[in-house]
Amino acid sequence: MVTMLIASKSQRIMSVFSVATNFSQNYRPQSACMCRGAYPSCCSCSAPGGVRHHSVAHLNLNCHVPPRASATAFKVFQHMPIEFTPLFLGAALSWFKKAWPLTAVVLVAGYAGAIYSGFVQPIGATWIACLTLLVWMCGRTPVGSFGVVLHAICFAVALLLSLHLLPGFRNPVLMGPISFTPDAIPFKLYLNFDKSAVGFALILLYAPLCRTRGVRRTFTVGMSGIVLALLITLPPALLFGAVRWEPKYPQDLWLWALANLLLVAFAEEALFRGFLQETLSRWFNDIRGSSEVAIGAAATAFGAFHYASGPSMILLASIAGLAYGFAYNRGGLLASVLAHFGLNLCHILLFTYPLLAAG
Repeated sequence: MVTMLIASKSQRIMSVFSVATNFSQNYRPQSACMCRGAYPSCCSCSAPGGVRHHSVAHLNLNCHVPPRASATAFKVFQHMPIEFTPLFLGAALSWFKKAWPLTAVVLVAGYAGAIYSGFVQPIGATWIACLTLLVWMCGRTPVGSFGVVLHAICFAVALLLSLHLLPGFRNPVLMGPISFTPDAIPFKLYLNFDKSAVGFALILLYAPLCRTRGVRRTFTVGMSGIVLALLITLPPALLFGAVRWEPKYPQDLWLWALANLLLVAFAEEALFRGFLQETLSRWFNDIRGSSEVAIGAAATAFGAFHYASGPSMILLASIAGLAYGFAYNRGGLLASVLAHFGLNLCHILLFTYPLLAAG
């Protein structure tokens, strides 16, 4: 009798232990797929070098996932406040020049937490340190042959970080994979420590970067940039069948909006408008139409940056980049970020997001 009772208790304990183990494995950040494909279009996301990473989230990826499935994002977000909060707070504080000491402390704390958690490895921290030094040197050497070399190296490192091609980062998944509509390709949202570092370094240390041109003008230009981006991007997007009219209100839109505004649009605009466009405009200042040339070159580079999503996204991103360049030229970085985020928000709310699936 005693033996049977002990056996029964042991089975219950093992059962509870098994459930607890499965729970911890399902919500452990490192167990999520760490692949670097921002726009997965098949059951397995391919990482550089042909390495494939799999997770439970990849099962049935080709099937439509109900919007409520993205509630998992909230659970992940809830279990990792140390890594998430400093990045979002730092992105918001970075717009205030006088708050740079507080911004630096917040960001250092955030990345220290990421290193402790394994999201950023020592080699990744080394790349961030190298980029930070390069950006600081570029800000102090804006012209001259040495300045050209510095800017070229800095842009190359920043681009590789933004494309997730440098080692040392295991960016956790915030949302997805999820199909917002049955005909859309699955979407995944990452907390990109590497790409975000590019935006932070540029806005804090690159002196030539123009943040705003006055609050009223910046917001006016930003709103105009949204309208312009819609006018020049929407017709070809519909014509080529990249998207279709599909109004919706996705669950966890707040998480998407927070990450898209404070990290995605912020980092991309800082690199392509605040650094590349600003630099080219300054270098070719003596040439007639230098601003237009800089806008076009930065927009072309921005389109090529989206090569992983196919030719249609390259074309559409290049066209949208023209509107963002106009916004930066007239209203500074904040205006281009608003234009970028505004177009993305209209995209996810009113049209297929991110693109229609093939076939």
